[in-house]
Amino acid sequence: MADRTAESNSTRDRILAAAQGVFAEHGLKGATVGAIASAAQVNRALLYYYFESKEDIYRCLINEGAEAFRSVLGEVPGGEVPIRDRLHCLVRSYLRFCLTDRPLARIIRHDLLGGDVGRALLEAPFTEIAETLSQILVEGVRQGELRPMDERLAAYSLLGMMNVLHDVVLLKGVPPDLESATDHTLELFLRGAASG
Repeated sequence: MADRTAESNSTRDRILAAAQGVFAEHGLKGATVGAIASAAQVNRALLYYYFESKEDIYRCLINEGAEAFRSVLGEVPGGEVPIRDRLHCLVRSYLRFCLTDRPLARIIRHDLLGGDVGRALLEAPFTEIAETLSQILVEGVRQGELRPMDERLAAYSLLGMMNVLHDVVLLKGVPPDLESATDHTLELFLRGAASG
């Protein structure tokens, strides 16, 4: 019985992994059940045993993406950790997710920017990340580590910087060194581009 369950999970996971690549390349509208089944090396009947439709597969991937997005927040320390270190951890975790799980990150970016199926599922974790960033910035201002600012706007600005870096990686296909990208993004955000 345990072998059957493991085989069932393996087949389901293989379908999801294949679908991730198909959706990342073609989007929800351009993807077909046939292409997903072919990429997963299963027949359509077996795919339909696990999922009702391509939209069902897509929702499952978006749910996984939302959970992965939320996991970024779990890596951010709180308490007495300096603001800069907390920001560094959040930026690194976010970029690591975007750069290491590129097909899923591409699907998420597409849906956040105008997709229909997953937007509602993704809005909450994205907002949670922005609010966490904003809270860190509020603490930084209160503690005197950061100058006064509109913390909410600054949080969205930093997220925008990270997303543009992610978009460039998707276009160019060459991921930067994670630590260098994190340091550069955070330095540019904290210091700005001004010389003085």
